Amino acid sequence: DHALFAHRDVAENVAFGLRMAGVGADDRALRIREVLDLVGLATHGDRSIDTLSGGEAQRVALARSLAPRPRLLMLDEPLGSLDRTLRDRLAVDLRRILASSGTAAIHVTHDQEEAYAVADRLVVMRDGRIERDGPVAEVWADPRTEFVARFLGHHNVLEPETARALGFPVPRDASGLVVRESAVTLVG
Repeated sequence: DHALFAHRDVAENVAFGLRMAGVGADDRALRIREVLDLVGLATHGDRSIDTLSGGEAQRVALARSLAPRPRLLMLDEPLGSLDRTLRDRLAVDLRRILASSGTAAIHVTHDQEEAYAVADRLVVMRDGRIERDGPVAEVWADPRTEFVARFLGHHNVLEPETARALGFPVPRDASGLVVRESAVTLVG
């Protein structure tokens, strides 16, 4: 459910917030065209909501959110109800759409691949507290805690004593050592 009005067409759904904000008819029509074009639905304005695919409905909801030109958009699991293939495609599109619109977003997801595709910056939370934040590549390369490492998919976390016994230089205050598969070479 994308909180769309089933009794209104695509353009009317996008227009709803604009109408409530008192945006005039001419400006409203222009913004509707702009955001529908931005989300790749320029020809869908007169379509009924019940004829849309899940991905199209998601795009209409995004267009409706972008139409008032917010400076910040809160997206809570926006792609969570979609199948993996569509989610991957829309994550890339979402990054492009947000960049094109100039809108900053807080994108909440439990899907690491989606986060990597959409985000410039990652914030990993645990029990309501920030466990790690920073640019995506930095957080990936240096998770800093075992929780963040495992959350990001680094499942090979060695105890410091084990890592030292294997000859890895491990600082005294380290809680573990992440060994990525890509960094391991097997010889035999």
